[in-house]
Amino acid sequence: MSAAAIASTSNGCWLPLRYALRELRSGLRGFYVFIACIALGSMAIAGVGSLAASLGEGLAREGRVNSRW
Repeated sequence: MSAAAIASTSNGCWLPLRYALRELRSGLRGFYVFIACIALGSMAIAGVGSLAASLGEGLAREGRVNSRW
């Protein structure tokens, strides 16, 4: 059974494989763009999560400092 057949018959756990196979139809150049988009999206999500954690920690720390006065 081919990878395309496995990807088309499953319930969604193979969705990334389906997208990758679809991008490979146009050749490797399109696949590199796809991989770059995935990498940039992952970095953006990680950056937003890190920024949110830093802001939350900073606000909690400043709240403790100011509550003593």
